[in-house]
Amino acid sequence: SGWSGSMGRYDKVTAQIIENLENGTPPWVKPWQAARPMNGKTGRPYRGVSQLNLSLTAHEDPRFLTFLQVKELGGYVKKGEHGYAAIGFFDKNRPNQSLPEELDPTHRPDIRARVFTVFNVEQTSGIAPEKLAEIPTHRPFNAIEEAERLVRNTNAQIYHNGGDRAFYRPSTDTIHLPSRESFVSEDHYYATTLHELTHWTGHPDRLNRTFGQTFGSPDYAKEELVAELGASFLCADVG
Repeated sequence: SGWSGSMGRYDKVTAQIIENLENGTPPWVKPWQAARPMNGKTGRPYRGVSQLNLSLTAHEDPRFLTFLQVKELGGYVKKGEHGYAAIGFFDKNRPNQSLPEELDPTHRPDIRARVFTVFNVEQTSGIAPEKLAEIPTHRPFNAIEEAERLVRNTNAQIYHNGGDRAFYRPSTDTIHLPSRESFVSEDHYYATTLHELTHWTGHPDRLNRTFGQTFGSPDYAKEELVAELGASFLCADVG
């Protein structure tokens, strides 16, 4: 009777996902919030055009540094890396001192804008982590013990270093997630974690499923549906 009860619940979850797909509302909308681009030395967030331009880069780390700041922090820019444009505001009488980000430069004749180049922390090497500004967290995270126990008992290697991405990497058999605090809610965090854990079950040493190598291919689509259904079933199991 327990098995038939579970199947009934799973059937309802499957039906809801199919309905969402048919209505054009996929259940895997990104449930975390990326950190705003910020200066990696001062921790000051960028604004305006700088924020827009730097948020469109492919880097997961939100911290950027000028070439001089990289050097001051004991690092160097990797060979072949190209920087990104940012805008800073300066007092024309003190051109080497940047003004506070909260300053409104509108209608201030003594203020000049300057375009300068910044590099993402991922484009650098040699900087000790403790010298960099901390990435702000979004909200307290309250673990759900039953879900934690399920995840822990898999013995999967899970790293919260995914930045603005969540993924399972078959080549290293590891799961990479954004920080727990960046998720909209605990439910969203566990749903994402269990989605990636379902991918993890397809490894050749486990269920040996066929992963689609090309985005949008039938095998890729099938694997994504397997992962989403698996996550939904497991979320139901842990309440």
